[in-house]
Amino acid sequence: MVFGIDDAIILGAANAGMGIFQGVLGGQAAQQDYKNQKAMQAASAQYASWASRRQAEIQDLNNQYQFWQQKVKYGQDLVYTNQLRNYELSKAYQQAENVTLTRASSQANYAQSSQALSEQFAQQASADSIALQQYLVQGLRARAQIAAGDQEGNSVDRRMNDYFRQVGDQQTLQTINAGFRAGQYNRQQAGTIAQYLNQYNSQQFYRMQEFQDPIPPFAPLPTLVMPAGPTMTGAPPSSGATAINIGSAILGGVGAYMNASSSVSKYTGGGGWGGGGNNTSFAFSGINLLD
Repeated sequence: MVFGIDDAIILGAANAGMGIFQGVLGGQAAQQDYKNQKAMQAASAQYASWASRRQAEIQDLNNQYQFWQQKVKYGQDLVYTNQLRNYELSKAYQQAENVTLTRASSQANYAQSSQALSEQFAQQASADSIALQQYLVQGLRARAQIAAGDQEGNSVDRRMNDYFRQVGDQQTLQTINAGFRAGQYNRQQAGTIAQYLNQYNSQQFYRMQEFQDPIPPFAPLPTLVMPAGPTMTGAPPSSGATAINIGSAILGGVGAYMNASSSVSKYTGGGGWGGGGNNTSFAFSGINLLD
């Protein structure tokens, strides 16, 4: 193996070039990774915003569907409430007819019963008047017979007094009976009135039951969209770090050159092996000068 100064220069340059290349590639990789993270952050924020809006739209759709169901149920409840009111109205109408017929019947029955009692009382009074009139006529007839016979004396007086007494007794009895009949008539009329009132009030008007209208549903409010939470990617890679890596690579190449040069200079001093004092190269085999 022949190794010289030119080879040391080439070795240092190669080492520096590889370091610079690695530093440049590392900086580019860091920049690309930062761009990828930024793109991923933007895509994640955009997806989170789209997912929030989509979820809000689905929630609004579900709320609208539930609101439609509530409106249908409200309509059914309102129809049922109106049916109950119509049923109550029909019951009230039928009961009003029953009340009207019952009260008209009670009034007609009272009028007939009261009239029958009045006519019965009048007929009895007429019968008493006729009977008393007959007693009076008989008394006058007896007086006329006695007067026509020119009869006088105690016997005649007794007979005339007996007729007058009978007439008086009849009048007294009729007066007492008239009082009894009047009391009975009043009691019967009071009973008729009580029966009339009882029958009149036996049927009352129907009081319709009140039904409250169902409460209509409230329209749903739009769903609030919550913003996505904050995220952090970090600072971009510094160009100074790349420059430091490149500088380190250059220094590494220079160091490699210096090491190689010092190793070669040991064998290239005045009068070395296999040549003159100015010879800058030598032949050597089996020894690695870089160790």
